[in-house]
Amino acid sequence: MDDMNNSNDTIELFVRAGRDGKSLGDCPFCQRIFLILCLKKVSFNITTVDMNKKPKRFMDISPGGKIPVLVDGERVLTDVSEMADYLEQTIPEPSLRSNNKKAMMAGIDVFQKFSRFLKNDDPSKDEVLRNSLKKEVASLDAFLKSDDSPGQFLDGEIGRASCRERV
Repeated sequence: MDDMNNSNDTIELFVRAGRDGKSLGDCPFCQRIFLILCLKKVSFNITTVDMNKKPKRFMDISPGGKIPVLVDGERVLTDVSEMADYLEQTIPEPSLRSNNKKAMMAGIDVFQKFSRFLKNDDPSKDEVLRNSLKKEVASLDAFLKSDDSPGQFLDGEIGRASCRERV
């Protein structure tokens, strides 16, 4: 992303490729880190990885073949939460850290419960998983409608709390 403004041009983000094996794929974890880098206006290179034909260079830095991967110089990160923390610490401005603890906790498990529901292949668990997801979404909705919610997004304006839920 050469049009971004930052002196740190050593960052490379490896993301899942789309169905054509070249375009940006639909992995929400990859999109989360991509969004954080864009919001921080960081100059970075993006490398799409065809998960059916993982290149040697990618496998050398991510032996398990896990996506996304963030490379900053010699540092290689494969955990999305660690990537977000690392970027917040090394590129503090603009800060995407929320000062609103309730916003950070609101709907924290929506994505996890949604994924479990979608990936479930046991019909006997459908109702329990659906109800668990509904409960988590209702909790998020209640927060957004409450006096504790500072606005349209989880933290009033788009930030890290919103990045966690939106992608």
